[in-house]
Amino acid sequence: MISHPMMDSLANEFTSTFALFEYALKEAGYWKFRYVKKEGPVEVCWKSFVAENTAIDDKFFKNLTEDKTTNYIIQKPPMYRVGSEIVPRNVV
Repeated sequence: MISHPMMDSLANEFTSTFALFEYALKEAGYWKFRYVKKEGPVEVCWKSFVAENTAIDDKFFKNLTEDKTTNYIIQKPPMYRVGSEIVPRNVV
């Protein structure tokens, strides 16, 4: 894996900011259980957040998907750590 100080710094800043934003959304009530059984870990309910915030519209998402960096993150989202394993999001 190639490491670059500036990329490491940007990655850390992005991860920290995103984590704080997700925490704030959960605290504001935008959360759901990850599993159908309604137990276990919770995650942000993005659908509820978007539905209540009209500034987030099709134009907003179009601008996001036209950005190379954002599109890469959407196409290859981060993985989850489950115990000592790293698994894709669609498995968890």
